[in-house]
Amino acid sequence: MIRIGLSLAAMTLATLAAAQQPTDLRTGEEDFAADFYRRAAADEGNLVVSPWSLRLALAMTRPGARGETAAELDRVLRLPADQAHLGPLFAAVNSGLRERAKSGDETHFQFEVVNRLWPERSERMREEYLRILKQDWAAPATPLDFRGDPEAARRTINEAVAEATHDLVPELLKKEDVDKATRLVLTNALWLKAAWSEPFTGRTRAAPFFAGEKETRVGMMRGAKWMRFAETEAAAIGALPLAGDELEFVILLPKERDGLAAIERELDGKTLRAWLARLDGARAQVDLSLPRFKIRWQKSIRELVNDMGLKVAMSAMADFSDMADPRGLFISDVIQGACLDVDEKGLEAAAATAVIMKRGGLRPRDLPTMVCDHPFLWLIRDRVSGTVLFAGRLSDPPAFEGEGTKTR
Repeated sequence: MIRIGLSLAAMTLATLAAAQQPTDLRTGEEDFAADFYRRAAADEGNLVVSPWSLRLALAMTRPGARGETAAELDRVLRLPADQAHLGPLFAAVNSGLRERAKSGDETHFQFEVVNRLWPERSERMREEYLRILKQDWAAPATPLDFRGDPEAARRTINEAVAEATHDLVPELLKKEDVDKATRLVLTNALWLKAAWSEPFTGRTRAAPFFAGEKETRVGMMRGAKWMRFAETEAAAIGALPLAGDELEFVILLPKERDGLAAIERELDGKTLRAWLARLDGARAQVDLSLPRFKIRWQKSIRELVNDMGLKVAMSAMADFSDMADPRGLFISDVIQGACLDVDEKGLEAAAATAVIMKRGGLRPRDLPTMVCDHPFLWLIRDRVSGTVLFAGRLSDPPAFEGEGTKTR
């Protein structure tokens, strides 16, 4: 497995860039994450996506873009103006997460990132682009024979992604996603495993979860948890810390059982920052009830990304001439798969994104309560960098120990 790493020179660049632009990447991440989530939330049912994986995968095309294509990527991905330090800025976030995962002999959480470049072996890739991707993005190129054997190429990519995500995303690319016209695939894979700062030690019990007219008996974990906690008129906001207290599982629980849709409609970068700001200095002990659940989600998000504003880059007018010669490459599809597993001990999450390119063509009464017994929005967030690693909703958790559902 090839993993992100920073050389001393790259670390120096990243540190310098972060000092010069301390908020550009962070602010852009929140805006991008909210925009992506709001559009993905148009799907019904459970949801898990990775704004960070999508942003990183698409940003790897930026060193090869020119003109309006480059400007469009900057706008949609909320990229900082200093393109010379773009790769090291992204790498510094990933490297920082890995370094903070371990303190002395204690491992707080596990975090891995893998970037790869998969060009058609006959494609005339520009050496400078390949050098930048390998050096600044830790994305080595592995040529594949898409023209002669697209199925073998697909299997190779899927095997690499499955390894990087510890088999949580076992088949990112379906047979219809890759064909003889494919010229380049860029992939990013993330994997995170973390324990709660305080595990749920009490017995998990069957309890109701309400979603519209549907009531499901779920495995409900419960405990008095110290967490960052705040309330608005519409929702309770809780940030359950993971081991090391730098990552947190943020829950935005509507006060009304059918209130999630309104919260999702309101979500944008400014709103997300305002909600998270309410948690600053707001630590409290909360009687938390949280379902045990596992979510998988995977689809082509081509139309979603196009609606976010990536239009020229996904058309025959795209200019990726700094990537390959002759001009003509465009983004034909974007695919993401993600998984989240939450239980009494902690959580495990993974995501992978492929950018496919072709040619043109026990509760004391005075404690606040948070009973997550109806649909809610969640985030997995790095407090230090502000990066939203994963986001989603829980609207249809699995039944508990064979107990089914009923309509009220």
